[in-house]
Amino acid sequence: MGILSLRDILTVLFKYKHIILPVSFLITLASIVLAFSMKPVFEAETSLLVKIGREHLFTPDANDSTPRMTIDVQTIVDPELTILASQDLRQRVLETIGINRMYPDFLENASEDMSPMQAAQSRFKENLHVNQESESNVIRVTFQHENPRMAAKVVNTLANFWKEKHLKIFSTPQAPFLQEQAESYRARLEHTETRLQQFNQEHGISSFPKQKELLLVQRQELDTTLKAVQNEIQGLTTKISYLAQQMKTIRKEIPLSTVNEERNLIDDTKRELLVLKRKEQELSGKYQDKARILVALRKEISLVQSFLDQQVDKLGDTVTTGRNPVYQQLELELLSAKSQHAALQTRYKVTTKQLQGLNDQVSHLSQLQQKFDMLSREVTKDQENLRRYVEKVEAAKITEEMDRQQIANVSVIQAATVPIKPAKSNKNIIVILGLILGVGVGLALALVLEHLQMSYTRPEQVTLELGLPILASITNKR
Repeated sequence: MGILSLRDILTVLFKYKHIILPVSFLITLASIVLAFSMKPVFEAETSLLVKIGREHLFTPDANDSTPRMTIDVQTIVDPELTILASQDLRQRVLETIGINRMYPDFLENASEDMSPMQAAQSRFKENLHVNQESESNVIRVTFQHENPRMAAKVVNTLANFWKEKHLKIFSTPQAPFLQEQAESYRARLEHTETRLQQFNQEHGISSFPKQKELLLVQRQELDTTLKAVQNEIQGLTTKISYLAQQMKTIRKEIPLSTVNEERNLIDDTKRELLVLKRKEQELSGKYQDKARILVALRKEISLVQSFLDQQVDKLGDTVTTGRNPVYQQLELELLSAKSQHAALQTRYKVTTKQLQGLNDQVSHLSQLQQKFDMLSREVTKDQENLRRYVEKVEAAKITEEMDRQQIANVSVIQAATVPIKPAKSNKNIIVILGLILGVGVGLALALVLEHLQMSYTRPEQVTLELGLPILASITNKR
């Protein structure tokens, strides 16, 4: 037989209608019986709201007092979906309500391969549906069961256990740890404050800026005095050099006059010596013996006395020679300049030593100030850390109290109510599928029977197969 045409198919349908119709009717009837024999399933529904709150605050470090909040809705909702669909939450609901009440047939038909709890868990998972409402922070939870009251009770129980598990997961008991850290920082603060107080008492410095300013003023005054002494030393050095050069150009002795002239000179010298001795008496009452002016005056008196003695010894009518007064005057000035120079050198050394001492004091004060600043910074840091931890301890206690009272940022928008009508039924679909299956099975059976018969249904098939003309055809009527 070749490919069947529409006419061939219709011919087969009419030929085997007594088989196709009963088969289709029986299968359709079976599907109707099956559909109406199924128990109705009720679906309870609840809506849950996930609010953005304290659970989503994140503080990366204990020393960071600025909390950060996660505002991505999907990131917030995804963990809640996982919690609602978790196995331990389903098991808790089953244990609370009881497997014998939810699925009594599992206890009667228990098998060795699967325990009643495992079978109930599997059925529970199939009947539970948790979905997010169009990328919002609302979650829709539905549960199907043959008993409408049981469906509502399961959904509400699941919602209550979800809130408890949410608090348990997101709660982080930190108050004891933070309290311990706060006490540690309090002890550390007391220690650093004691160190700072001991430092102040040991060095007795009330104000580092004022003390340093006073030392700098004293150092500036000494520096000015030192520069002035240096200038005086340089001036005397130049004067000494000049006097020494002048003395080299002047003769020590010069020709003296006659005896009469010598007598006049002796008298004048005596008068001058008398004046110097009176002056010495006046100054000795005002100055000490080692005073520079007395020493210089006495040297001058000694020179005058020596000169007088020489003149008396050489007294005569002949012309004699003696020491040059100009040379003597230069010699006196040179001695005085050297004496002043030595005194200034001593003063320079003393002033330099004093200046070095002040520099050491300023350097030491700077080191003390660095240590004082370091201790002050440690005290400030410990005070700030203690303040932060005290605040965190209070916040942690508030959070733990809210957890104990089960105050969470999740809530039930609409609790599940007992459904009145069954969920969307599949009866019509089962009947339609049964009808389609019945017609299909009937057609298939007719075609198989036609193929197994090995005969021709219409005369035209003989012509097509054998290529011979048909002279007559006889219809078989039974």
